[in-house]
This record gives sequence, structure tokens and C-alpha cells, in this order.
Amino acid sequence: QEADLIAPEDSEAEIWSLIRAQESDLPASVRLVHIRPESEDRRGAAEASAPGAMGRRVESLEAPLALDASTAKLVAERWLAEAWAGREHARFALAPSRLGLQPGDVVAFAPEGASEALYRIDRLEDALSLQVEATRVEPPVHRAAVLAAPAPMSPSQSPPGPLIGELADLPMGPGGATAPLWAAAFSTPWRGPALLWREAGAGEWSLAARLESPAVMGRLLEPLRPSSPHLWTRGPGLLVGLSGGDQAPPLLGRPASSVFNGANAAAIKTPSGRWEILQFAAARLESAGVWRLGPLLRGRSGTEFLCAETIPAGSRFLLLDEAVTPIPEAPAGLTRRWRLAPSSLSRADSRALLLEATPESAFLRPWTPARLRARLQPSGDLAVSWLRRSRGYADGWSEPGEPPLNEEREEYRLEIRSGGALRRAASLTTPSFLYTASARAADGADFPLEIAVAQVSATFGPGPFTELHVSG
Repeated sequence: QEADLIAPEDSEAEIWSLIRAQESDLPASVRLVHIRPESEDRRGAAEASAPGAMGRRVESLEAPLALDASTAKLVAERWLAEAWAGREHARFALAPSRLGLQPGDVVAFAPEGASEALYRIDRLEDALSLQVEATRVEPPVHRAAVLAAPAPMSPSQSPPGPLIGELADLPMGPGGATAPLWAAAFSTPWRGPALLWREAGAGEWSLAARLESPAVMGRLLEPLRPSSPHLWTRGPGLLVGLSGGDQAPPLLGRPASSVFNGANAAAIKTPSGRWEILQFAAARLESAGVWRLGPLLRGRSGTEFLCAETIPAGSRFLLLDEAVTPIPEAPAGLTRRWRLAPSSLSRADSRALLLEATPESAFLRPWTPARLRARLQPSGDLAVSWLRRSRGYADGWSEPGEPPLNEEREEYRLEIRSGGALRRAASLTTPSFLYTASARAADGADFPLEIAVAQVSATFGPGPFTELHVSG
């Protein structure tokens, strides 16, 4: 009560104060990611939303806790309720005779002009008076709840859902690993593992991979427009519908520092059949199984040349995590048939998926050269230069000199066009070229010029070209 309070040591300070956080600082919803002991895919999420909340802030927590669905839901609801109840903080001073109070104690606080409420003491400072900082609590939030025991679940209760599978020719897989081909599968409920069989000859099949976990995969629900690579893409982001709907594993946002270190990488299948690698920093649940991802980093792992095309709605989305499995043997340029089936089924079963793939060994594809420049000299010669890029082990390169080559030899393909016609082509072993005025005249290469340079691999051949328009 007001009578229990004493004036603070600072004569100009108020006897008590109440501080109420703005609604925009509070979560509109919370998401708890946990372990589902009753499910074989093991990962689940519970959500709670504040009715009528004006903001759009979402707080997420990934906890290594085994919780059934009802308990996880209760934890999420209590978390949200505590966040909203705790928006109000009180500060006041008590007489030293109240020294028996401890942090964690709950006291009733009802100063003049304010209704009585319960506050949990967070901090005590013992000086001439007892300085108290406390947070408001609501008793119903902490009362024990009666939960129905989850029904035991056996694999025979529900048959596996339709199996979804994908073979992806990725330039780089989860954790920066490389392989000629990657496989992913999903079904709900997951009764894995799934087995991938490769056709070795007429009527002959060999086991190629064992997929232990369901992949996080789905489809784009909106087109993904062209964008600049390697820069944060603002705007509406990427709208994805995950296979499995509300049973799909949740997506989680990551700090920018974690994204730069490789977190939240995903592959999108483009109309050309190639896969663009991108990363996302935030994930917002729009509805059951529908996520809004962004901001984005586009054109990762050497796929910046794919950012110039619109990727239509319906294109495949694949989260690059440990569920995406490498296939070590998949010869480039050869079309092969594959069968994907749960381990409980024969590969010849009619429910097995029949897939085809013609990998080009994207993991061997050279990356586009960087910083292509052309400088017209007073003599009329055109000095062209660029920087070589490395496919791997170069992000943290700090040694003097160039990063690792990752090729048998350094080689480039240069093409110069004028008026739409190819005027000069050259194979080079250094990242520069001098196009003399006399050679340009002999080639009939009048300005403007289109200059294109690609790195060349002895195994793959020329990679994508970097292009430069030179007006003269």
C-alpha cells in the first residue's frame, strides 16, 4: 500500500513509478520448436497468438525439449501471456524492515490512483531504503493445467502418405559439401528411411542412397522476380507452401551473421532446370504450412547468373539441411532412371516413385569472373581485366596471393561482339586482355562493344559468362 512506501534518497525522484512497454515492443505471436516424442519425424512447433495485437512481431525459440502437442501449446500460451503481463514494471522504495523480501517473491502493489496488482520482485538494492524493481504477473498464467494424456501412436495406426521426391544437381550442398547429385524425400507421417535405387542396366537396379530423414520441401506460391545477387533483397520476399501443410517442420529465422556463415540456405529450381541457391534471414508463418521468407540473399554458391530470370509459382523449394542426401555416383550428361520408395516397400512396388535425371555436375561448374572492367587508353587500345573466383575454400582465404584455383589450370574464354556479331574470341591463361586499336579495326569491332568472359574448367568446360557493355 502507499503507506508502506518511503521517499527515495533522491529528493527529486518520485516515490513510485509504473512503466508500461509499448504494444509494438511485444510479440504478436510466439513459436516454440520442440521434439515430438510421438512422431517419427521428431520435430514439431507450437504457436500462440495474442488476439487483437496490432504489431507483427514474432518471437521464436528452438528448445531441445520432448513435448507432446498439448504441453507444447500450453508452454507457448504461457510464454505469450507472461510477455504481455510483464509489459508493466514498477519501481518503489520500502523501509529496511522489509528486508525479508527476496528476488522472486510476489507482492501486491496498489499505490494511490492505481489498481492493485501482483508484481514479481526482480531486483533488490539494500541501501538506506530497500530499492525494488518488479514485473507484473498474472496468477492464472502459473496455475497448474490439467492435460489429457496423449494417445499412444503406433506405426500401424496411419499409413505413410504419398512420397514426394526430388533429385537436385546442386553446385553446393548442405554445409558446403559437393556431390554429383543430391536426393530429397518427404511424406507425412514419415515412416523412413526411404531408399533410392539407380537403374544400372536393362532390368538391373542398384541401391544408390538411403534417405534417413524427411526433407523440408515445397513449392513457390508466388513468382520470384529477378534481383541483384549477393545483396539483401528487400520487399515481399519469397512465399513458400511446404509439403505436409501444418505437419511440415517449421522454418526459423537466423541472425545476419549466421546467414553469412551459411545458415538458412535453400535451393530453388529454375525454368531451365538449374538450381539457384539463396538464403533467408527471417521466416514468418502466414497460414498452415505457408511461410514468407525474407530478406533474401540471392545467387549464392556461384548461381548469380540465374538471378536474371523470373522463377514462376509452382517451382520446387528445397531447404538445404542434413536431410538432403548426396549421391556419390551420377555420371554427367547421362540420363538415368531412379526409383524412390520407403524401405518397407519393394522398389518394384507401384507406389515407388520413378524419377529421371541428367546431371551436368554443377558442383564442377566454374563461377563467373568478378569485376570485369574495360579501360580505353589514349592510344585507342582497350585494356580488359577481371578477377578470378574460386569454387571452394576461398571465403576465409587470408594468405598472400590468389585463392585456390580448384582447376587443373587457369583458363578463360573471352568473346567480344559488335552489332550483335562475334568479332573476337580468345582462350587466355591470365585475367586480362589488351584489345589493340589495330586489332579492333581489323575485326570491324565498332563501339558499342559487348565483352563476355567465362572461367574454363578442364572437366566442365566454360562456366557462365560475365558480361560488360562498353559504349566507347
